[in-house]
Amino acid sequence: LANLLVRSETQNLEYLRAFIRSGFRLVDGESHEPDNNGIMRYYLNNLVGFVEDGKLVRVWGTQRDISERKQTEGRLAILGHALKSVTEGVNLTDLDDNILFLNEAFQQIYGYTEQELIGQPITTVRSKRHSPELSETIGEETLRGGWRGELWQRRKDGTEFLVSLST
Repeated sequence: LANLLVRSETQNLEYLRAFIRSGFRLVDGESHEPDNNGIMRYYLNNLVGFVEDGKLVRVWGTQRDISERKQTEGRLAILGHALKSVTEGVNLTDLDDNILFLNEAFQQIYGYTEQELIGQPITTVRSKRHSPELSETIGEETLRGGWRGELWQRRKDGTEFLVSLST
């Protein structure tokens, strides 16, 4: 096994310990090692060990390179942190205009908690001054590259206020 994993990486040693503790059957064990250029690569491994006379004699397994996924997860974590810390109200909706995310500033401005709005339609915070067609227009323009304009919104307590919206 030392030929397969870099022993100096503590995470790899823990991976081997998990393989032993699991009775030499490990599913989706994560390991990492530098490639030929010294760039760290991450892998998900499935291993089955063959024991004869109380000794591990063979290991069979598969390895999937998840390096790109790990990089994407890292970027998403940074982006999520940035969105949460912005002082302007930020929300994200799906293609059906249901709220997927809202930052703390949005919650403070609108008076809702995350639990109250996640999964709800964005029209929950939209003023009744606007027609339903406006939401469709905003959605269509967003998919074409973005919409900008002023829009009346509604807080939880019912008060309305004007916002400058960019999608």
